[in-house]
Amino acid sequence: MRKKKPTLIGAQLRTARLAAELTQVELAKKTGVGQKYISDLECDRRRPTIDHLRLIAKACRCGFAIDTSGVVTIS
Repeated sequence: MRKKKPTLIGAQLRTARLAAELTQVELAKKTGVGQKYISDLECDRRRPTIDHLRLIAKACRCGFAIDTSGVVTIS
């Protein structure tokens, strides 16, 4: 059985959301997704699509980068 490699994107998303002074509900409304989806992303239960990353970054007034190995960094 393969071990699931943990991602740190959830913590980065939460940090960006809090820095933008948004609640999960507010971020969900700004991005057109459900609050549960935002919660799942922040808890690393789901991985965001590129389109959702763009929407979240825009709503939080931040940027993101994806390196060649697929690691996402939110700034």
